[in-house]
Amino acid sequence: PNLDIFNYTRALERRNYKIVGQFEGEDIYLLEVDTNKFLFVIICEDYAIYGAGNGDYKITFNLK
Repeated sequence: PNLDIFNYTRALERRNYKIVGQFEGEDIYLLEVDTNKFLFVIICEDYAIYGAGNGDYKITFNLK
């Protein structure tokens, strides 16, 4: 699983996703589509959470 996670995170970075913080101890990879829309991926050892949001991602994930 660790090699798979490593490879997947590198692939996200090649697609311009950036780490913006952590959610429940896991890195949040985010791609800003425009000023009010974003895509995100949170990768855990056993699963991944994919999603999209509107507004400020810092508020969505309670980041400072």
